[in-house]
Amino acid sequence: MTRTARRSRLGRFLLLTAAAVVLVLAVSASAEQTKKAAVEIAPIAATELHASEDATIAASVPEFVATNEWQELLPGQGVPRGLHVRLNLETGKREAKLVDPAEVDEEETMRSVVVDPVANKETTVTVSTGISGDIVSEVDEDDALAVSDDEVSIEETIDTAVGEILDGDSKQDAVEGAEPNWNHEKIYEVLQALPEPPKVEGMDIHDAHEKLSPAEFRQQIVTLWKKRQAELKEALESLQDDAKYLGKLFEQFKDAEQRGDTEGQLSVLEVLEWEVQDLDKTHVFNFIGGFNIMAEYLNSTNLPVRASAAWIFGSAAKNYKDGQNWAIDAGSVPKLIESLKLEIPSADEAAKEVLEVKKKAVYALSSIVRSNERGQRLFSLHNGPEVLAGIFNDAHPIKLRLKALLFVYDILAEAAEKPNADEPSPVTELEVIFQAAEWCKRLSTFFVEASTFIAVQY
Repeated sequence: MTRTARRSRLGRFLLLTAAAVVLVLAVSASAEQTKKAAVEIAPIAATELHASEDATIAASVPEFVATNEWQELLPGQGVPRGLHVRLNLETGKREAKLVDPAEVDEEETMRSVVVDPVANKETTVTVSTGISGDIVSEVDEDDALAVSDDEVSIEETIDTAVGEILDGDSKQDAVEGAEPNWNHEKIYEVLQALPEPPKVEGMDIHDAHEKLSPAEFRQQIVTLWKKRQAELKEALESLQDDAKYLGKLFEQFKDAEQRGDTEGQLSVLEVLEWEVQDLDKTHVFNFIGGFNIMAEYLNSTNLPVRASAAWIFGSAAKNYKDGQNWAIDAGSVPKLIESLKLEIPSADEAAKEVLEVKKKAVYALSSIVRSNERGQRLFSLHNGPEVLAGIFNDAHPIKLRLKALLFVYDILAEAAEKPNADEPSPVTELEVIFQAAEWCKRLSTFFVEASTFIAVQY
């Protein structure tokens, strides 16, 4: 082997040895670079952070020399005690400087400032340093976040802290379009207590509560709740529209009355009679005081208006319990009975008006009294059967007497379906009256007189 070859081999050996030594030193230095940090983050803007970390750590890091100006801290570089440290969110780098004596709070170990370039503001956080000057974790019950030995990116740290800060109601306020803090159990209680509880995926709400998972059930009832709220809102808007509409009709009625325009009044009353046949409109009619207003016209001297007012009461109360009670509360029963007492004048036109009032009064009374104990009791109390008997004289047309007969028949049919009770009910008391001898004679006489008319008409 020549001298040149030996030198070449020796050179390669020394070069490899030197590389191995450098590698060992680098690994040793890297293993000693450990740090812990405890950061209590006050509410900051949830801005994405772009942190750049050096891929490798130098074998030796120069000692940090603090000044009154902010200086970047190198990875692994110790931070002496008492320095002012901040995290620059724009660069993702730590920076430090000497603390201004005027800013030092004796009760605080140290302050650190996070610079947010997007929000253009500084947010203060509290940190502390160990003997070596590195930021270390302090176990404190007030700490919002503890960083472990494992590497945690700045993005993860900030996202976690922001998630904790924005928990609950504050999170709902911060996130646009966030759902309210639904009380799912309360919603369930309200929905299942409805007269007709809604279905959940075709199941009874009680069955759905047991069969569906909690998450699925919560999602379903929230959907149902939103739908119900939308329906209620729509109903309220409709109610307001109906109230304005009916209120305007009453204004037109009053205006026509002041002008002495009976035809104008009758036109409005005809529209009102049509509207109260709708149950929802009857609710609105009562809500705006319609029953009390119309009750004033049940004894009006303007007989066509009086008849139309009775017509409205009959249509509003027909087959509708609430309508019956609202009519009773307005004091309609005694006034309607008084209308049956009106004398029939000799003049044809005047007689026609009186008979129309009586016809509408019978219609209204039958609507209010049918299947309503309060109405039946008031009818008896104000001598309704005795007054009704006066309809069966020859002065009244057969059609009107037939309406009175059907009124009596409805009461007797209702009493027949009533189960026997220890104490008599209002309808059974009326049954006794209408089954008395004088009523049997009265009705049988009417059947004989009206047999031809009934055969032709029915």
